[in-house]
Amino acid sequence: MPPIERVFPGAPATIGRGLVASSFQYYLTGDENLRLEVESDWVAARVELAWRFWRESDRTIQLTRQSHLTSDITRSTRSTYKLDAGALLNVRVSTPVLPPPYGMTWVRVQLIRGLEGGTEVIGTLLQGYVSLTNDLNWPGSPIEKQDGSSGVIRQVGFSNNGFDLRATVPTDRRWRVVCGRFAYTTGGVAGARNPFVIGLDAAAAIYWAGIVPSNIPPGSTFVFSFGAGMSPSAVTVVGLFHLPWPNDLEMAAGHQVRASVDGFQAGDSFSNGALVVRQWMDL
Repeated sequence: MPPIERVFPGAPATIGRGLVASSFQYYLTGDENLRLEVESDWVAARVELAWRFWRESDRTIQLTRQSHLTSDITRSTRSTYKLDAGALLNVRVSTPVLPPPYGMTWVRVQLIRGLEGGTEVIGTLLQGYVSLTNDLNWPGSPIEKQDGSSGVIRQVGFSNNGFDLRATVPTDRRWRVVCGRFAYTTGGVAGARNPFVIGLDAAAAIYWAGIVPSNIPPGSTFVFSFGAGMSPSAVTVVGLFHLPWPNDLEMAAGHQVRASVDGFQAGDSFSNGALVVRQWMDL
């Protein structure tokens, strides 16, 4: 039989007007629960929750491990675990297998009371991002805000509607555009075209527009690049143009990056659209 770890807490201390202080930070009555929340951009991210608990009934320390797999659809999970009367000693959250890069999986561990008819949060133990070499531990790890990390670099595809390109910030996410590109081919219909790139809010109101300073003639193909802090350029090198984009523009859920053309003609087309963004959770 393996050895049993036991704890014998000291006598409670009396404070002030007869208040009694437990020798543990979280001394529990048996009405509490441990709740884990996971949000990930990784398909089927696996997260492990482990905790040590001193059980009052037999004064032994229980070690519990629970593995969680986020849904391929929602890529999130929430689980709750009943705790006995006793004391919570420590908690650890890790990603033991198929680890996503740092910044893609955010977790929060809370101590709560009650389940049905509402819950009361007693304390937030852990909150932040985890990866293969970045565990979270209580006590020890600081409470990290969702924008506390440097974010994660992601390549995002544009949807091509034929007459423009669109990329939309997903629900519960926030973007800062790093750079992007697209190709625009003009047909044989005469007329000047002016490609541009714009930023729109969730109500489709434009708050940024950067346009190329030169007209694009018919029967030609040009590649347009834009990026954080990039200024426009009328100088072309084998059909290349620069479009301007703000340096620190952050985009919330539902906002769009859109590439379009003033003077779009029949036979014109977009292709090879790509966008690189720095992304944060924004729950």
